[in-house]
Amino acid sequence: MDVHSGQFAAAAALVEEADAITQAAGTAPLGYISLVLAAWRGREAEALDLINASIRDAATRGEGRAITLAEYTAAVLHNGLGHYHHAVAAAARACEHDDLALSGASLIELVEAAARSGQPEAAATALEALAERTGASGTDSALGIQARSRALLGDGPAADALYREAISRLGRTRIPVHLARAHLLYREWLRRERRPSDAREQLRTAHGMLEAMGAEASAERAQGELRGHR
Repeated sequence: MDVHSGQFAAAAALVEEADAITQAAGTAPLGYISLVLAAWRGREAEALDLINASIRDAATRGEGRAITLAEYTAAVLHNGLGHYHHAVAAAARACEHDDLALSGASLIELVEAAARSGQPEAAATALEALAERTGASGTDSALGIQARSRALLGDGPAADALYREAISRLGRTRIPVHLARAHLLYREWLRRERRPSDAREQLRTAHGMLEAMGAEASAERAQGELRGHR
């Protein structure tokens, strides 16, 4: 596969992820795929406008599932931008409704946001709920996300092994956005462990993946960190 076809495949996978979320939510695909894509790509102004409009419209129509989808996308957006306290609030609201697809996806965001905003108890509670779902599934995607989420609350060799498991499992799936996030989170952990060369390798990998799929805000953040290492 050449560079251009690889980039196209990564970008297409991001569209597939958005489509899968909207289909699972039972919402009108054309109206909501743009919302999910804007969040994954980190287009803050565009995404917030779409999120707020979606919540207003859904509240008027009494569509609770559409509101949950909007809160989930807000959590994705804020995690991607590093606005973890905002991500916690949005993900928690999305988890209030026991929607099989959306509450599970929102738990992923809640674990990361809570762990990154210094709320380990909230992260642990969300992880427990997430593990019930991912453990029952048993797929590489589910177990990879579970390993990545557990690593966020771990330390030492156990956390290292969990990050490596997450990357290995997610690398065998068709969800590159979660794989890229695993590389980024592993990079942050390696930096705290004072392993700069290993951290740079993970950062370069994550940046290349995020840039190819169009996750602009996260890619820009990674690019800035790459410049800082030069």
